[in-house]
Amino acid sequence: IKQIRWTHDFGAARNRSLEEATGQWILVIDADEQLNSKSILYLQHFLSYPPIGLNSFPIIQYNYGLSPAQDTQNYKNAIFPNDARIRYHGLIHEQLYRTDSCFGLQTVLLRKVSVWHTGYIPKKDKTDRVVLMEESLKRSHYATPYFYYVYGKYLLSPEIHSYEKALAFLEQSYEQTLQYRTNPPSPTWFPAPLELVELLICHTLLLLKREQTLFERFVKYHHANSYVEFYFLYAKALFEHQRFAEVIEVLQHCF
Repeated sequence: IKQIRWTHDFGAARNRSLEEATGQWILVIDADEQLNSKSILYLQHFLSYPPIGLNSFPIIQYNYGLSPAQDTQNYKNAIFPNDARIRYHGLIHEQLYRTDSCFGLQTVLLRKVSVWHTGYIPKKDKTDRVVLMEESLKRSHYATPYFYYVYGKYLLSPEIHSYEKALAFLEQSYEQTLQYRTNPPSPTWFPAPLELVELLICHTLLLLKREQTLFERFVKYHHANSYVEFYFLYAKALFEHQRFAEVIEVLQHCF
């Protein structure tokens, strides 16, 4: 076990661990995560015949909340070659990037590999993380669409509930991703997941009771969003305006 001084920089800590790695492949498992035992044999076989090139392999992360209703699922970029050109960037919510290219790593999702994440049990105080994120905002090389997206999510949390500020960062995240995603300005510029950002924008508009703006965004973007939650939020806004016939029609997309 290697011990290093904590500098309030998650990316730097991960990069320090990469410098100590001696194997051909990196598998990142945090202290509050457990690899699904069924994934081990599949990983052994897959890594014997991996795709050629500098690729990263996201896996499925199951997040357990305080109740089943709070359980979520997302993808974690956890497997990649042990190569000096692959490093982490970010004080918090650090991301993998290629030091020699603005176009990042090619990703191949490994659906048969998963981890269980229990870090939300018990409930965490997010105050320290928000302070670290606000410190990141002062540094221009951390101010990217992905970071704005994550910061907007934090601002929407019940502990903070700064809805106007969240909306501003989420809209900025969306617009900058659209503007630069085909021509990233630097290797550490990370785009935001547009569909998820749009969901959060619509959710925030509902919280702010700006249903008319939500209606306009739905008309503009619904063809580009595959999440059923997008239709559900639109139906909620229609319900608030007592447009019940349209609510029934829109909810058909949720089944």
